[in-house]
Amino acid sequence: MHCGRWRRGSLVCKVRAIDWPCRSIVGGLAVDVGVAGASSSVGRARFRGCVLRRCRWSMMISSQAVHDVLAAFWFDVDHRDGVGAHLFFVADGELAFESARFRGRDEIRAVYADRVARGPRVSRHVMSNVHVVSREDDSVEVVSSVCLYAQDGHAPGSRVIPVGVSDVFDQLVSTSDGLLIVSRSIVNQFVSSDAEFAVPMQARVANVSERLER
Repeated sequence: MHCGRWRRGSLVCKVRAIDWPCRSIVGGLAVDVGVAGASSSVGRARFRGCVLRRCRWSMMISSQAVHDVLAAFWFDVDHRDGVGAHLFFVADGELAFESARFRGRDEIRAVYADRVARGPRVSRHVMSNVHVVSREDDSVEVVSSVCLYAQDGHAPGSRVIPVGVSDVFDQLVSTSDGLLIVSRSIVNQFVSSDAEFAVPMQARVANVSERLER
């Protein structure tokens, strides 16, 4: 990264030949360096070899941080049976598989506990096409794709075609505990004719009745 001279109160910055804003990654956050007013008291700051004067910093969630959280979630599901999946959500977070919805960490924990209770299962959720749709200072909306390979029993399984391909819609927020999921909705786009899922895909009648009463 290199910075040009101040020109009429503005800073010209370039990162990989991309002009303004000047951006770098610090602690999983993308740092945008802008220009404050002439009365700014920030003064001089040295930032990775650049001397910045009268600068303001706005902290934004980086795409890499988002990717890391989503990949870690699927790793927990595939390699640890989802025992820690609920911890990727805020306390009142929501998880939806098609029309089946679960609110709060206790309900999400129960989903994966029931999955384990079915018996041994081998799964690999292959994530791709992670795209940040919108970005605020402390939250992001993300769409990604997941190709699911899964089979009951122990590895190695004989099934080599996907069970299904789904779009995953996530809203994440930056908290004191790190980047957490506020809501996640998984919508199937392709489903094998003999697909067998280990989590509910339809809302239970009792849950629907409870919502109607509210």
